[in-house]
Amino acid sequence: MIDSSTKKLGRRKPTKGELEQLYVKALVKALLELASNINANNSYHKEVTAIWSDNSCELQVSGESKALLKLIKTYSTETRLEEKTKGCYDEYQKNADQQKREMTLDGYTIERVRNAIYLLRELELLEDKRPRTKAGKLENPRLQKFNLKLKSKKYEEHEENYKLVEDKLKIYCNKKKNNYQDSSQNQDNINRHLTINKEDLTEEKLKLLRRLNCQSQKQDFKSQIGTHRVGFFRIQTQTEIRPWFLWVLEKSIGDFEKAQKIKISIDFRIKASFDYFWEEFKQYIKVKKLEPANVIEALAEFYTTKSVVISIISRDSLSPEILAKLNDFYSQLLDKINSIQNLNRKRCLVVFIMDKFPCSINYSNQESLKPLVLTQITKGEVNNWLDEIKNEKLDNQIGYEVNDDTYTQVEQVGENPDSVIDYICKIVFKSEYGFDDFAPYWQHWK
Repeated sequence: MIDSSTKKLGRRKPTKGELEQLYVKALVKALLELASNINANNSYHKEVTAIWSDNSCELQVSGESKALLKLIKTYSTETRLEEKTKGCYDEYQKNADQQKREMTLDGYTIERVRNAIYLLRELELLEDKRPRTKAGKLENPRLQKFNLKLKSKKYEEHEENYKLVEDKLKIYCNKKKNNYQDSSQNQDNINRHLTINKEDLTEEKLKLLRRLNCQSQKQDFKSQIGTHRVGFFRIQTQTEIRPWFLWVLEKSIGDFEKAQKIKISIDFRIKASFDYFWEEFKQYIKVKKLEPANVIEALAEFYTTKSVVISIISRDSLSPEILAKLNDFYSQLLDKINSIQNLNRKRCLVVFIMDKFPCSINYSNQESLKPLVLTQITKGEVNNWLDEIKNEKLDNQIGYEVNDDTYTQVEQVGENPDSVIDYICKIVFKSEYGFDDFAPYWQHWK
């Protein structure tokens, strides 16, 4: 039987490439254990099905990635798999940029299962059986369905199946001159080989998503920040799409990755008494007393070394009274920053307000506050976006050929921003969970 801890790896923390291999072994073991249960080899574990084919040594598997992960946890004999996953996740967090760093541990772990399935396909041990429409769209994007090609159906001969997987992994890595039992340098090479294409591909897709037009809003934002280096904005769009819209705007701030980022939640206490607003800064500012003057002083001090981005969030629509107080806060902070001598104007001060949409607020008394409204992404904008992919020959980079069917499908999507982006992620990017697969990259503020 496969020892998924692999003695030759010792106690050294596995690289991400090694972790994928461990998940390959754990997944195969779990599926074989499931298929070997009673009920004449027709075994079920909640949402996962593993049934031997009548005519071959192929294990027919069906289930969502989350359910497959639960199955691994049920049958895995690798007691330290979760610990190793957590170790790799912590390392990933240290080295990732700000956007990637927002991926949760759950999202990271699910990604390991999907990568294990991808690696099994690379090993030519797995055949994808997910049903698709004529246009190439997955009928059920959440479903994993595949045949696992093994040596024996008999439980007592499963050692042969485990050895088959082990040997395939060795051959695969040796072909790349990256035997995963060799030096730590080779381990890093494996890590890069197994993940760089996927990560590069993801980054290309994220860049394309940022190019998707909400052009007038981006222009208003860039004009204000580019000219004045400061801005006070109210994000007005549906809740589901708000983190994506904010992410697109943030990427327009030149040094956003290094900026001081502050999140403030407007709750019932602040609505009852605005004095509680200043207490929300306690996790960012170390002062003896969180009074308005002290908070303003500390924020201005941040600005002397880096850009400052403050996101103020409320589940409900903010009243004119609260908006007026927030406007006063922004004005005081701006006055304090402008009083700094020899100010470096390369840095930015940006304050975002995000509350319930739609709302009907008169902005005549809020001269500093600028609304940024996104209610639709038109079919024309999506068609232009697809034209760019086609004309710039980016099809190979995203693994999808833009054809007549693509433009036809656009007509059926509508202009709801959430639906449009979900369509792009599922159809154009061939993402299993659509919008949800990419959401960890922009859901740092909700």
